[in-house]
Amino acid sequence: MNTTDQHPIARPVPLRQRRSARSTAGLLIAAAALVVGATACSGSTGAAGAAPAAGDAGASAPAATATPESVESVSAEVAAARAAAAAELKTVQGQGNAVGDITLSGVPASTAHGHPAATVKISNHSGRTASYAVLVDFVDASGKTVESTVTALHDLGDGQTATLLTFGTKSSRTTTTPKVAKAQRS
Repeated sequence: MNTTDQHPIARPVPLRQRRSARSTAGLLIAAAALVVGATACSGSTGAAGAAPAAGDAGASAPAATATPESVESVSAEVAAARAAAAAELKTVQGQGNAVGDITLSGVPASTAHGHPAATVKISNHSGRTASYAVLVDFVDASGKTVESTVTALHDLGDGQTATLLTFGTKSSRTTTTPKVAKAQRS
């Protein structure tokens, strides 16, 4: 009996499946680390459904190791915050009262592992501390909405600016541009 009879040879996983698994795992770990970083930031401003973008002055946080439990916990918190913001936005007439406070910039799909992504810059000029709910549409070249996502920011002080990063959930080969569909300040 030769050694291959005693120990079956593992067949290699096709390259496409390995890349897909690595991309998905990398995206999940990166998103979890960004959101964990957002919750670890000092100050009263708390982001939900998004994370501070790289280079944001208040975005430094201690290095965090993502564990399955921390990813689940963060995912549940983000989902709850997005659901609350989405519910608030459903009651808004028109585009809301804060569209002028929001500036969007697209993130290359290659950087976001094929997912639509945008930086969301929120500037509070309301004269008081405010919370924001923002609906971002990712539109194709014809103006058709390919995907939408909701992000929220709590307790942004008057005169302060926060930069968040938001992702679509579906991978897409279509080039998209982010657009503020609704934004509400409360």
